[in-house]
Amino acid sequence: MLGFGYAWLEADTQIRQQLPESLAGKDLLLTGVIRGLPEADSESRRFLFQLETASTEERLVDLSGTLRLSWYRHFPPRLNSGERWQLVVRAKPPNGFMNPGGMDYEKWLFAQRIIATGYVRDSGHNRPLGMSSSGYIDHLRQQVQRAIQYHLEGRTEQSIVAALAVAARSDISDQQWEVLRRTGTSHLVAISGLHIALVAGFGFLPVFMIWWLFPRLYLWMPVRIAAGFTGALAALLYALMAGFTLPTQRALVMVLIILAGLLWRRQIPFTVILSWALLAVLLIDPLAAMSPGFWLSFLSVLMIFLLTRRDLRRKHKWGVLSIQLGLSLGMIPLTASLFGSASLVSPLANLVAVPYVSLLVVPLVLSGMLLLPLSEYLAAVCWQLAGYAVRGLWWLLDWLSGLDLAALALPQLPWYWLAAAIAGFVLLILPRGIPGRWLGVLLMLPVLVWQPQRPAPGAFQLDVLDVGQGLASVIQTAEHTLVFDTGPKPSESFDAGRLVVLPWLRALNINRLDGLLVSHPDTDHSGGAGALLEALPVDRLISNTTDYARSSQYLPELCQAGQHWEWDGVRFEILHPAAGFADNRDNNRACVLRVGNALHSVLFSADIERPAEYWLSKTVGDDLRSEVLIVPHHGSDSSSSPAFLKRVEPKLAILTAGYRSRFNHPHPEVVKRYQGWGIPLLNTVQSGAITVSFPADNQAFSLQQFRPEQRRFWNR
Repeated sequence: MLGFGYAWLEADTQIRQQLPESLAGKDLLLTGVIRGLPEADSESRRFLFQLETASTEERLVDLSGTLRLSWYRHFPPRLNSGERWQLVVRAKPPNGFMNPGGMDYEKWLFAQRIIATGYVRDSGHNRPLGMSSSGYIDHLRQQVQRAIQYHLEGRTEQSIVAALAVAARSDISDQQWEVLRRTGTSHLVAISGLHIALVAGFGFLPVFMIWWLFPRLYLWMPVRIAAGFTGALAALLYALMAGFTLPTQRALVMVLIILAGLLWRRQIPFTVILSWALLAVLLIDPLAAMSPGFWLSFLSVLMIFLLTRRDLRRKHKWGVLSIQLGLSLGMIPLTASLFGSASLVSPLANLVAVPYVSLLVVPLVLSGMLLLPLSEYLAAVCWQLAGYAVRGLWWLLDWLSGLDLAALALPQLPWYWLAAAIAGFVLLILPRGIPGRWLGVLLMLPVLVWQPQRPAPGAFQLDVLDVGQGLASVIQTAEHTLVFDTGPKPSESFDAGRLVVLPWLRALNINRLDGLLVSHPDTDHSGGAGALLEALPVDRLISNTTDYARSSQYLPELCQAGQHWEWDGVRFEILHPAAGFADNRDNNRACVLRVGNALHSVLFSADIERPAEYWLSKTVGDDLRSEVLIVPHHGSDSSSSPAFLKRVEPKLAILTAGYRSRFNHPHPEVVKRYQGWGIPLLNTVQSGAITVSFPADNQAFSLQQFRPEQRRFWNR
């Protein structure tokens, strides 16, 4: 009851602190402190801003908490952690996309206690106000990060060394994350219990040496107590330098409890240590349970304990390998449900990487941190040696990740099959002699064999994904999949193809595309195409331009009116652009696709405007008629003309616009037009991903809206 009440109070407080909708989009004058480690690239700066005061032009505003801000233009060359700033900011409440199989960004923001996201406006009021004493630790972390970046500049292993030193993971590239994911070694760049224990050991050694040199100190304090205190202090400082992340908190508490047992001369059971660590983490932050890292961290440690106890009883000569194999097997259901994949080379990769990193790389990284205040040259030597060590390990990991069967893409399991798989693993690791252990294999089989249901022959399914201002949609038939447009890529840090479309496809176990149709080059429709072409085999690429030939091995077909094909009893027909159409603007020459069977149909109109709509109404005529219409140009007032709507006669219209769109999509007059014609209008802003299932017979289509159906208390 107390735990529930505490978590409820924290969640309620966080909801009340979020930026009110009335202040969204308004200029706010804020003062506060830069927290964490700012991220920098050539186009922007991104950072956390701990709020102190806030005001509008008219009044002071009662706001408190942390904002996640971006600074796009006229930003300073460096933003210093722990520095106080006055900034003019335009912000909005926490917002994210809602798609099956995708990351719940609103949940992540809520768990991180971020009350708003926004960007810094170009203003003469933006100025630094000096360093804040409360940001001293963050400032030290940034100094170490910058020193590593300077001395390892241009070396790919710099990002791994910085991650092990101060948990600075923003420089780890997508390619490096992919290698870590496919080899099951992503945990290596987290600060683990073994790393914390090593630091505690560093705290022990000097005390033992001093007491050995000066024996009279034994009369003042036993060496065990003195070393325990210095070891605990060293572990605490390292945890703070590592950002006090969830794995770090768990590891720190466990090490401190073990040290306490040494001081009291008591052997504390491991289950007690783990339980106290769990309690401490949840007391520090009850919202930690919303993080996948929370469950992975504690469950992996628990699995290691159970596997170790089993192997100690058996006195197995292959104990280490057995534990690693068992841990990899037990993590498959969790990683499949959380990340949609499982590494098959994880046992081998971790068998080498865990001792290699813990006993060679981490001591070198820590030595560099300790030597930095004394000699930057010696610190640089340690980090360079650590970099060479990482390079040697990376050769093995890169080779393993390149194997065809290094990792399996697994569909997102329903909760009941996930529970069954976990129960199956528990059965498998029970001691010998317990009857029915073999059933564990059967219970874990759904992880590998379960498949999502596809449409029946003649039927088809439309999924319009929530990607903000842009379009990404998928058509599935019984045996084929077509992606129509791939969403936006406004910056290197956000690619809808990689972050939204690919996770959705993998959640449905779609590992190959029969067709990819990119309607036109505008980045809000084509931005994610590169990520899809790199990650998945695509049998057929269609577009109104050949630009993709420069960035991939695919030479696209140019879409032309009259092209058509049939998959599983479903007809696909390109209606535009036509040879006689004179308007050469990209929007009006976008590919228009109609998909349907004998009784149902959907029309993809991309970003066409009135000239193209008029042409289609005149040349295609009644063949435009479709039950579902993807609203042209996101509801812009340049589209959705009355003549076009009269020809299409949709029973449902779906538009894709951004939350608080800077283009003011959909236009109020367009919304009134659809309402006046009695056409239901759905927007992914309110609906999230929208699924429309069209049957093969004359039954009505069915509709699902992901945000209303899956909404939780942290979602807007």
